[in-house]
Amino acid sequence: MSFAESYAGRVRAQVGPDTLLKLPGACALVVRPDDGAVLLERSHHASGWRLPGGLADADETLIECAAREVFEETALTLEDLTPFAFFDGAHHPTTLPNGDRYHAMTLLCVTSRYSGTLTIDPSELAALGWFAPDALPTPLHPSVPRALEAYARFAAGEGFQWMS
Repeated sequence: MSFAESYAGRVRAQVGPDTLLKLPGACALVVRPDDGAVLLERSHHASGWRLPGGLADADETLIECAAREVFEETALTLEDLTPFAFFDGAHHPTTLPNGDRYHAMTLLCVTSRYSGTLTIDPSELAALGWFAPDALPTPLHPSVPRALEAYARFAAGEGFQWMS
C-alpha cells in the first residue's frame, strides 16, 4: 500500500502539509531466540538503523500494526507480541523528505517467536539485519538504545515502561 492510500496518508491529504499530525504506531523488538540478536532495519528516507514498525491503519490494533508492519518489511510472521513500553514522542516530531511532520505515539512490543524467511522489500527498506545488542550498527536511530533499555527494565520486572 502506498503512503497516499494509508490511513496517515488520507488524514494528511485532508488536513494539508502544514499541520503537525499526532499518529498512533507500533514497533517490534524481534529477538532471535538462539543468540539474542535483534532485528533492525534501515529505510531509504530515515536516518539510522531502527526497530521495524510503522503507523497504524484505522481498522487495526497497535499489536496488529506491529505484526503487519514487520511482515510488510521483512516477510516474517510474528507471534506472541508482548507490549513492554509506550513512547510518546511529543518533543521529537518526525519530518519526512517531503516536509510533512508528525508526532508518533508508539507502542513497543517484543517477541522471539516468528516464522518465515527474512526477506528485504527494496521498495520499503535499504537494509535489514540481525545484530547482537552489544554490536549494533551505526548510524543508529536514537530510539533504539532507549527501546533496548526500556525492554531491559521490563524484563527485570520493573513493569510496563513509559518513555517521553
